Amino acid sequence: MSIRARIEDAVVLWHTGRREGALLSALVAAAATSRKRYPKGRHAYDRRRSLVRRAINGLFGRGSKTNAAPPHKPNVSDIHGNMEMGKYWPSSDKENRLKKPRGDRVAFTQFVHDEMRLIGGPENFNLKFRGEMWPLQELLYTFIRCELAHEAGIPRDIVFEPGDQFSICVTDEQLTLPEILVDRIASAVRLAPENASDFENWDEWIVDTFSSRSEEL
Repeated sequence: MSIRARIEDAVVLWHTGRREGALLSALVAAAATSRKRYPKGRHAYDRRRSLVRRAINGLFGRGSKTNAAPPHKPNVSDIHGNMEMGKYWPSSDKENRLKKPRGDRVAFTQFVHDEMRLIGGPENFNLKFRGEMWPLQELLYTFIRCELAHEAGIPRDIVFEPGDQFSICVTDEQLTLPEILVDRIASAVRLAPENASDFENWDEWIVDTFSSRSEEL
């Protein structure tokens, strides 16, 4: 099965009213895409760091890696202040995850952060939920992706609101996310350069993929 198959599953589930199933399929596709961009065995930050190093070498005429000054590696206290220019370091409730990011969580959250403007939020999109500040990508991984995959459902204090506008509402008792989030995540997967060959002729397959006119399909 392919990443495209997961997005096609999401479309079918969406138009049969199975919103949570559609969201899970889109998140699975996003997770698989994140692993293409950030393969196992290589930290998302390390990949960014190598790109920055190459840019610095080209700017200052440094021809070898041995002559390049090592980039600054943020410590825990720097993390939330260094999210611009690709210096994203996923937050977590455990300090050891901050210091040693690795695995599927980092790849997924970095991918979502990369595509945040397409998804609909600002690059540094933080929400207060259950008394803590969460970057949107961390919230999606922890409370949506993991809960759907491991608990077969979304927490009761997270609900999805119909509509085509990307808006998020947070109260003391509830977090409301837009249903259009499913479409935005699926779009980020479809438009990812890593998936170009998987989505050839996509527009010929279906139009208005996640249109609110689901009853017409």
